[in-house]
Amino acid sequence: MFLKYKKYLTNFFYFAAGLSLLVSIVLVVWLLQKTNGNILGLHWCNGISPCTEGPQPPVTVTAFIRIVDVKFTVYPEKREPAIGNWATIADVRLQDCNNSNNFTYNAIVTNSIGKGTVVIPSSNPLPEGDYRFFIRGYSHLNEEFNCYTLDTIGPDIDLTLEGKELLAGEVSNSYDNYVNSLDMSVLIGKLFTNDYKSDLNQDTLVNGLDFGNQIYNLFKNGD
Repeated sequence: MFLKYKKYLTNFFYFAAGLSLLVSIVLVVWLLQKTNGNILGLHWCNGISPCTEGPQPPVTVTAFIRIVDVKFTVYPEKREPAIGNWATIADVRLQDCNNSNNFTYNAIVTNSIGKGTVVIPSSNPLPEGDYRFFIRGYSHLNEEFNCYTLDTIGPDIDLTLEGKELLAGEVSNSYDNYVNSLDMSVLIGKLFTNDYKSDLNQDTLVNGLDFGNQIYNLFKNGD
């Protein structure tokens, strides 16, 4: 008799356990269908995981390019020899074409092919944008070039494509961006020397060729 009741009790226990499990499953499914929430790290919405939520607010990311250096190529005029002899010491001014802000860099050495590099200091960064170039060589009038977009880490601008050269003859110690008799007197005083500033064609000797170049630009103003 005891064994018979034991069998009934065991069967009843299994039945109750199964029923409890079924009720629990039904209850969980009902809750998932009625509510949203996080279960086991997944976000449930009406029984679907992961759920698709409504549109999220737009995210705006703002960044700028830090220009490390600006390379440029420019030719001083009437050099001898005429090719591959374009080295000078240039002052460079970059003018923002939108707000006319100026960034000036002095004593930039260009090499024999006319290329120079302006290193932009991190303490005074150059914002990306459109800039007009002003270049003044060591013995030259200031020359204005077009606006160029600077929007890479190291832009490389070939100013020679504009067909302009740096006009020579401004050799006086008092730079006034104008070739006149003061510049002529300085050059005459340096005739037959190798003075770098008065040697306008950079053939290692100040002579009549340099004086003729200066006369050609007499009374001209720079930009």
